[in-house]
Amino acid sequence: MNKLVWVMGESATGKETFIKYAVANPYCDFIQKLGFTEKIISVETSITHLNHSDERLKIEKLVLDLLDKETSATILIKWQWSDSIELRQSDVLLKLASIPNVSNEIIILSAEHDVLYDRLQNKFWWKDYGYSRELMETFIEKIRTHAQELILNFGFKMAGEIDVTNGYKLIGRSIFSSNI
Repeated sequence: MNKLVWVMGESATGKETFIKYAVANPYCDFIQKLGFTEKIISVETSITHLNHSDERLKIEKLVLDLLDKETSATILIKWQWSDSIELRQSDVLLKLASIPNVSNEIIILSAEHDVLYDRLQNKFWWKDYGYSRELMETFIEKIRTHAQELILNFGFKMAGEIDVTNGYKLIGRSIFSSNI
């Protein structure tokens, strides 16, 4: 059976880097602990393109095409806030979650707040939009709350929470007990 894995996390946690690592290293112990199948595919367009809400709707077709071709693959999708900001309207996540016989999972990437804050300040948009450490912490909490809602209300599974502060470290498989 195919599974869709949404790689979630605040900007600068390395969602794209993690996806590339998983695709390049499907047999490493760390990736195997997450329960991924031997065939790991990324929705490439979700990594480098389709950053705006209207464009993100195209991911649905890309994923459906992959699901038609594959029978037992882990398909990684770089989550963007626009995939689920309107949780009950044109939500790409929930549309894909309703596909029969496809498992939906979440990975949450997190980092120590000081490290994440340092990384975010290097983003070109950080200062232009007047972001702050407090806003960063608000976004982190919103992402965690959203992931909990997907798990509790829509049947998503938690593949794992990963601390990306210094390499990859599996924190756990339940978002409800982590403190990062």
